[in-house]
Amino acid sequence: MTVSVIVPFRPDGAEREDNWHYLQDKWSRAFPEWELITGDCRSDTWIKADAIADALIPATGDIIVMADADVWCEGIGAAVTRVKDGLTWAVPHLAVHRLTEKSTRSIRNNDPIQTREYEEHPYEGVVGGGMFVMRRSAYEAAPIDRRFQGWGQEDQSAGMAWTTLYGLPWRGIDPLWHLWHPPMERQSRVIGSDESRALWERYRRANHNRPAMRVLVGEGVESNESVHSISDGVR
Repeated sequence: MTVSVIVPFRPDGAEREDNWHYLQDKWSRAFPEWELITGDCRSDTWIKADAIADALIPATGDIIVMADADVWCEGIGAAVTRVKDGLTWAVPHLAVHRLTEKSTRSIRNNDPIQTREYEEHPYEGVVGGGMFVMRRSAYEAAPIDRRFQGWGQEDQSAGMAWTTLYGLPWRGIDPLWHLWHPPMERQSRVIGSDESRALWERYRRANHNRPAMRVLVGEGVESNESVHSISDGVR
């Protein structure tokens, strides 16, 4: 089975771009046999789902690694192996470790760091955010909802959708290292916008309700054809 690493990414000429240059080299060295593709959305407003869809167009892998352009996890190989062995999806990390600006720049410069500095205490990462592995057919049947625009709530909602439709993922315990960059514009530390919060509330209400989740996921794509293709046997 072939693997494509899909990275939703929009260059900014600053920290985000520097982070990706560092991680791009890291991906290429660690997994030279994996296809590495970035995608962007054509709208001025950032839409993560569209950026992923853009990267999937040239992708050839039947297993996809979805990775933000500012994260790394040493456990990604084990997660890919789990999906190759038959699981629908897997999450390589447990806790998110958000690095400070100083630590991030030191890491990018390959400076030795005895003690990494964190912006906040490490916390359990969102299932569906940061980095995960999934069969391509499963993702295309239930993609991230493109109605989430800007930053916020798309990862949490996708995690609820996939857990409801496919079951809990295999989850590793390795840390997810998050490189520092200025935050995107948002309403608060946890809320992207009123519209995104309202849509997330709908996902929350449909959580663990497969028929309701199928309908909700179907609303986020141009047609319901992909949703109807989801079968119970895809677990």
